[in-house]
Amino acid sequence: MSEHISLRNLPSEELIVILTGGGTRRLSAQFDREDVPAPVGLPRSLDVVVTDAASGRIEIIDHLSGDTIASRYLDETGMFNVAGVDLVLKGTLMDGDSFSVAGNVNGQGDGRNISQLLALQSTDQNSGRGGFSEKFSALILDVGAKVRSSAIAAASTEAVRDAAMEIESEFSGVNLDTEAARLLEQQQAYQALARVLSTAKELLDTLLRSI
Repeated sequence: MSEHISLRNLPSEELIVILTGGGTRRLSAQFDREDVPAPVGLPRSLDVVVTDAASGRIEIIDHLSGDTIASRYLDETGMFNVAGVDLVLKGTLMDGDSFSVAGNVNGQGDGRNISQLLALQSTDQNSGRGGFSEKFSALILDVGAKVRSSAIAAASTEAVRDAAMEIESEFSGVNLDTEAARLLEQQQAYQALARVLSTAKELLDTLLRSI
């Protein structure tokens, strides 16, 4: 007897086949491995009921139907796994405690929105969306160049203003250094003239006494 078995979406990578009974049998199998995406969050709303707080035994109940779908025992940290999701019960548990667990299908309060925003940093070649990182960098460079250009223009304008004020002061103001130099020249000229007059007086007195 020959059998052909096609297996798809195997949950694990091991396949165990046990044949019982007498006689000669042949079993052939052929399967293709396909990647099955892992479910995001819980597939349904669940109620967790503590049935034996001393041993940490809990019952997992389907919220809609009320049917018990699994039993679990909490580990030393109060953790248990259901539907591929690790859950933790903390605090002092008592028999009959009940907890409702549901998947956040609308993404409220998680980091889904910020992840989508971060994905817009680079431009999507297919949709053309995103690229705000490049645009922000270009904006920063443009603003920086304009600020630097304005700073250079302001420094140049201040230099022109200082030069104009200096030229104006040469014509309308009093330069103390120049006036002091001129006063010193007048003082020296007066002293020289007084010396000439004194010499002329001495010569005249000498001439009068000789007559």
